[in-house]
Amino acid sequence: MQAQIDFDQTFAKQEGENVRKFCRMMRDRHDILRKYENDWATMALLQRFIKSQRQMKKRKLTKEANLLASETATATATGTDKEDAVNAEDSSMSDDGSEKSDRERTAFESATEYDTWLGFSEGCAMEM
Repeated sequence: MQAQIDFDQTFAKQEGENVRKFCRMMRDRHDILRKYENDWATMALLQRFIKSQRQMKKRKLTKEANLLASETATATATGTDKEDAVNAEDSSMSDDGSEKSDRERTAFESATEYDTWLGFSEGCAMEM
C-alpha cells in the first residue's frame, strides 16, 4: 500500500482516499496512533508535515532566486565566475540543515515527541 501525498498541495486539497491510506499505513507502523479516534493525531501530524515541507520549499526557492539575482549582479559588476557562486551556495546549504533541526526541536515539548515526529516524517519520505 502506498499513499500518494502531494506536497505541492495544502492538506485541505489532498485527495481523501490518499489521506485515509496514509493514516492506515501509519497506524499499522506505529501502534500508539491506534488509540486516537478517527486518526485525528495522524492527520494533525500530516497537516503539520505538509505545511513544513511547503514552507521549506518556498524558503529554498526564495533563497535560490535571491542568490541568482545576487550572482547575476555580482557577475555583471565584477565578472565573477558563476561556478564560484554555486560553490558558495553549496557550503551554506549544509548550515541550514542543522539550524532547521534546532528550530524544529524547539517546537516540541519533549525529546520523545521530537523523536516520534522524526520517525513519522521519515516514514512519509520513505513511502513518497
